[in-house]
Amino acid sequence: MPSLAWLGAIFGLLLGLQLPYSVLDRRIKRRDEDIMFYLPLVIEQIAIGVSSSLDIGPCLQRVVSMADERDTHNVVTELVKYAQNHVRSGVSLEDALNEIGKRSGHNELKHSFLSLSQVAKHGGEITRQLQELADAVASQREGRIEA
Repeated sequence: MPSLAWLGAIFGLLLGLQLPYSVLDRRIKRRDEDIMFYLPLVIEQIAIGVSSSLDIGPCLQRVVSMADERDTHNVVTELVKYAQNHVRSGVSLEDALNEIGKRSGHNELKHSFLSLSQVAKHGGEITRQLQELADAVASQREGRIEA
């Protein structure tokens, strides 16, 4: 009988050690899938705002405020909101987008935010560039789904 108790204790210990890691891995995978789903949509919203003669900063604010109004924040709009909080604290928009992109741990998001920061820094006609960026991210998502 004591050996059964030891066996149960060892099994419980192993389960207790492994369970948090597997839950965390599932959450990370889910977040990555959410980012790949919502990133092209948010970039397209930004492209629409920029094509209607908004600058990139006010356009990002509008995307976040629309999500606030609808109470439909997703992973990407939350990260844009964090970037806006950095801007309010005195960081430039380019640096805020770069920082949030790097800290997200997601390559596509990092590259998208880097592109947005370059657009904010250099300006110019960017509607086509943003649409190409949204298409590239969407095709990467489709490639992941097919694989």
